[in-house]
Amino acid sequence: MITGIGTVAYDKRLGYQFCTSFVTPDEGREIWRGDDLGARLVDKLPEETFRRGWKVTTADEEDDEKLKELHKLAEKLSVNAKLKKAAKFERALGGAAIMIGALDSKDVMEPLTDDGAIREIAFLTVFEIDDLTPWSYYTDPREAGYGEVEIWTINPITVALGPGNNAPEIMRVHETRVLHFQGIRTSRRNRDGQRPGFGDNVFTRVADLLRDFHASFNAAGILVQDFAQAVIKIQGLAEAFAEEEEGVESMRNRIKAVELARSVARAVILDSTEEYERKATPVAGLPDLIDRFMIRLAAAFDTPFTELFGDSPSGMAATGAGETRSWYAQVDTWREDKIDRHLERLIKLMFRTLGGEPDDWTLDWVPLWQPTDKEDAETRKTIAETDKILIESSVIAPEEAAIAHYSQSKFNPHITIDFEARETIEDEFGLPDAEPTPMEEAELAVARQMSTQPAPGATPPPGTPPPPPPGVSR
Repeated sequence: MITGIGTVAYDKRLGYQFCTSFVTPDEGREIWRGDDLGARLVDKLPEETFRRGWKVTTADEEDDEKLKELHKLAEKLSVNAKLKKAAKFERALGGAAIMIGALDSKDVMEPLTDDGAIREIAFLTVFEIDDLTPWSYYTDPREAGYGEVEIWTINPITVALGPGNNAPEIMRVHETRVLHFQGIRTSRRNRDGQRPGFGDNVFTRVADLLRDFHASFNAAGILVQDFAQAVIKIQGLAEAFAEEEEGVESMRNRIKAVELARSVARAVILDSTEEYERKATPVAGLPDLIDRFMIRLAAAFDTPFTELFGDSPSGMAATGAGETRSWYAQVDTWREDKIDRHLERLIKLMFRTLGGEPDDWTLDWVPLWQPTDKEDAETRKTIAETDKILIESSVIAPEEAAIAHYSQSKFNPHITIDFEARETIEDEFGLPDAEPTPMEEAELAVARQMSTQPAPGATPPPGTPPPPPPGVSR
């Protein structure tokens, strides 16, 4: 062992260990409250998710009235605001929950089943991580929810109480009546510091990096304050400090006099043996170092640089469209993982209060990326050219393209062929037979010519002129 590589005593690499800098819910709440970048990490995804909204659609026009009632009920219950709030609590604190106030004539400790009538959804209440603790779990490995919470104890300790308020009632609620936002879970078992039934907040993974980033910016602020340091050369300074207190006080008064004269007279008054100059603090490489910290932080936050820091893209023809599209795709992925199942659950329950769930319905989110007028015009031109090719090839009829694109209030770029409806369209519009294409006309001409020629060796019909001699055209 000459180099010591591979031994803890000499190899610095082996002295590094992976450990988690756990951020408690209280610490996460303070970061969310007081740090701008921490607030962006918490708020950005939920805000972007609900910025354009969503809608429910069905294939049956008879459901239009029920859909209108559904959206009114969602607005009345503040579904978007409650889901957004719970998602922010989950990201900042490590977990949250929404209690569904479904009135179905059962005790809240009993399951909220997928069948049966619901008179009303009276409320949606958002609880923070401190308000809930598990009462019991699913312990049978043969159950679908094995290892998950079966019944929650809700003790709203985060509510503000006034002199005239009594302490809130402690409830036990079945998990089917609760939308569980569980935080970041890496194991079914609770890790160090985690609350039972919940995981980590988003700050746990980036705490060290966020701290280093702010330390670098604070250091830059100190350098700015000390950017140009004044240097005064006074003859006999060392001897004066070596003397009694009178010498030290004399030098201190002299320095004060120089600074005072500089600030009042805007001039530096010196003795012939004194010198005054300002030396700049070197900051070469500091901007690049801070840029690297910013890039690293954007990677840790999993957020595009332009979205996190609000910096415009640089370079020729740089629009940031690529980063924006990538960011919107990331928002969609997060939404599908964290929001869709909770929202679909609420939609099903709301349908039950409106008389029943339609046979076929879909949840559609309004796309975050909205094309410009120019892009929209180019898209429609491409669609029109495609429709022309399909119509000339007899794949679709002009009426089918018109109905598909313009039968709704908004232009629909897609065409779905309803083969059963084609007969109805032909009866209503009297569609003529499609004209043959040039290729088909050529094939028909060859077929007609061949049909008029006798087979080899066959006797030509009476009156048929004899064939011309070789080399002579008829």
